[in-house]
Order: sequence, then C-alpha cells, then structure tokens
Amino acid sequence: MDIETEYDGLMGLAFDTLDGSTITSAIDETYNDRKLGLSPILNIFSQNDSLPNIVTIYMDRTGDLEMTSQSSFTIGEYVEGLEHIQDEPKLPRFIAKDGITRWTILMDGMEVNGVSINIQTSAQGVPSGKTVALMDTGTSFALVPAAVASAIYSNITDAFYSRELGAWVLPCTVDPSNVTFIFA
Repeated sequence: MDIETEYDGLMGLAFDTLDGSTITSAIDETYNDRKLGLSPILNIFSQNDSLPNIVTIYMDRTGDLEMTSQSSFTIGEYVEGLEHIQDEPKLPRFIAKDGITRWTILMDGMEVNGVSINIQTSAQGVPSGKTVALMDTGTSFALVPAAVASAIYSNITDAFYSRELGAWVLPCTVDPSNVTFIFA
C-alpha cells in the first residue's frame, strides 16, 4: 500500500499509542490501520521474536562539550562492557492518571551543585515525595518546570533568562552546574 499523505514527526522510540506518536495517530486517522504507523523499534522487535525487547542508550560528551564521545545505541542487546546493568533494579514506566504514554518514570529527587531542589508535580496519582521524569533522547532542551530551570541556570555567571527567546542564555565559556537526578 502506498501512503500518499505527508507526515511530520520523529521516527524513533515512542510507544505506538495514539497519544504517544503523532505519526501513529495521523496514519490511524487516515487509514484506520494502526499497524501501518508502527514505530521502527516495534517493527524490529516484531520481525524477530527471539530478540530481547530492550534498547540501551549510552551518551557521553567530550571534554570540550562540543562533540559526543563513546556514545552507543543498541537494540536487543546491552552496550559492550555494560552488560552488568541487566542485574540492576528496574525502574518501571509510570503513566500519571492524566498523562500521556511516554517514557516516564518516577524520580525521587534532584540536586543542583549539591543543593536539594524541591520539585512540585501537578500530575495525578504521583506518590508523595516523587515526581515524574521524562526519559527523552529526542530533544536537547531541559523539559523541566521554570523553577527547576532557574535552579540549574541562575547560579551560572553571566547566564540570564531571555523572555524574547523563552529560554536561558548561557555564555560560551560556561562552567556548568552539577545536576544530579535521584532514582531509588
């Protein structure tokens, strides 16, 4: 079947649900056939039943913060040398009662330069003392509440928030904040 309609979206690791992928929902609406819009990763898994349904993503940066280094993306196997992670505790995906289907898990805390940051969540059904974290490799933006972004960037010398851009502006020679995410 030829698909003659143009679709715009990331072709990646999203779940094949109508709320999780604009491509899946557009194809489902046009052709009433969700199988046509399956993500590449689900197609890979469905073509090989013996392949473990896992992906691993390992991202690293060079010392100059301009290029990536030693980064890996695997399908159905663990990054070489890091196979031991399969024995570590698993963090289950968490979908808030009012949430959409994404790669979200519960986060127990966050620190910026060693100082604990209080994060408030508006998501329904989130246990007390936790917040929902989106594990998104498809953007370089910090998808965090304004108070969290301020905690990360406001202590950086010469950094400022630009209302015009709707973003923090940092000097090129920035000494970055040390941000720690805590998952239990």
